[in-house]
Amino acid sequence: MHTLILSDASRYVAGVVLLSIVTIEFGGWFMTRIVRGQCR
Repeated sequence: MHTLILSDASRYVAGVVLLSIVTIEFGGWFMTRIVRGQCR
């Protein structure tokens, strides 16, 4: 079994990418609610 060794910079970039994906997904869901008129 090999262990993946990441530098601090790699971990930072991976965290930013994951948070960006979640933010974009939530923003898209929220925008669809606004467009459909379901959000007050």
